[in-house]
Amino acid sequence: MGVYADLSLAVLDNVPSETFREDEGLNRMLSQTYQYIAVSRIYTASPGALDHFKIITDLISAMALMRDPGKEEEAVSDWTRSYEAFGGIPGSTLIEQEWPAVHLALIYALRKDPADWQKGEDILLPVLKAREQKFGKDSNLSIVSGKVLHVLGDLRRSQGNLNEALDLFQRALGIFRATIGNNHYITADSCYRFAEQLIRTGKKDEANRLLEPSLKIYGDTPWYKPQASRSAFMKGKLLKSMGNDVEGDAQLQRAMTLRKEIVPDDHRS
Repeated sequence: MGVYADLSLAVLDNVPSETFREDEGLNRMLSQTYQYIAVSRIYTASPGALDHFKIITDLISAMALMRDPGKEEEAVSDWTRSYEAFGGIPGSTLIEQEWPAVHLALIYALRKDPADWQKGEDILLPVLKAREQKFGKDSNLSIVSGKVLHVLGDLRRSQGNLNEALDLFQRALGIFRATIGNNHYITADSCYRFAEQLIRTGKKDEANRLLEPSLKIYGDTPWYKPQASRSAFMKGKLLKSMGNDVEGDAQLQRAMTLRKEIVPDDHRS
């Protein structure tokens, strides 16, 4: 049982974390995998059973808290426990700590305190170095390298290093396109973030070209309405700043229509 559970975990480690938040079946599968690993270690008198049971509870709790407004500090605490639990498993490396490291760094990147940005950097850079040493720079064996670069770009943007952030977002997008293709929502999210950074550095034409595939990927899928609205709003503002008022207004209207579907009780114009 332990061999198959370990193999299952190796496969699930390459599934994007966002997919786990949206897919109850995958969440159940990941939880059961850790349970089977723990149980197999108990029956074979192998070390690590308690570590894996702790990981189960920390992962589930951290994902839930990130989606709950006002629970950010608890999410940080649980992601930290998850990060430390993975690191405490005998024989583990920083590669096993990637996902909690990425989520911790993301939370720190979105805060306003430079001390938090440094915390995120201190967690993320060793993971990036470990991946590059094992798989090479900008590896496209899985999306993980792209996620690490993407969050590092968020950190650099918060720190005001716009050109470095631009390069990191571009590298991340290249990895996503190579691993999950041009039509995945993670690729669309990456297009949006890269376009946002291009606008900040004055490269409006390139940003405009990137937002179009982003909108196409989101399409009319109900659960991507927030992302589609956000992309349409940015594209509308961008087009108007470039002198294209007609198409710009159309995109802004699309953004507002989507927003009213998401928040029907908000009656502002």
